Amino acid sequence: MNTMQAIAWLLPVIFMIHDFEEIFLIEAWKTRFASKLKTMKNPPYAEMHDTASFSIAIAIEFVLLSLLALFSCILDSYVFWFGMFFGFAFHLLVHFLLAFWFKHYVPGAATAIPCFVLSCWVLYKAYRLCHFEIIPLFFCCFVGVVFMLVMILVLHKLMPVFEKWVNRYKVGE
Repeated sequence: MNTMQAIAWLLPVIFMIHDFEEIFLIEAWKTRFASKLKTMKNPPYAEMHDTASFSIAIAIEFVLLSLLALFSCILDSYVFWFGMFFGFAFHLLVHFLLAFWFKHYVPGAATAIPCFVLSCWVLYKAYRLCHFEIIPLFFCCFVGVVFMLVMILVLHKLMPVFEKWVNRYKVGE
């Protein structure tokens, strides 16, 4: 395994470190801030009702990011991987904005700080190792940000469907 292949696998690893914080704390956070969340027009994590449905969405993201790392290593082509990693790093900034807007801690904000710093280092190392051409790199970064945001929005919208699956399984349907 060469250095870039090892670095490529940091995308799903750093993603999961960050998302474990959200999985562990989301329900407790929603309970703690229930009265404030009820008064908000668009509260954070509004579509998330239980940890199981949230975890399904995270598992889907993890599989997609792992497949991206795998195919990037197999094809020895990392420009799309770089764009998605850039999109993930951008998503970490959203947690800072959510915490600032909410005026309290939001799940994911604590790990967003070290994960963002580590992501910047990983992107720098990848850039130095791969010698990307600048135009395709900017395009892939733009696509990565858009794809990451759309993926998160779509999976958040699908959480009620995931919740129905889990509830049907609970009762043996």
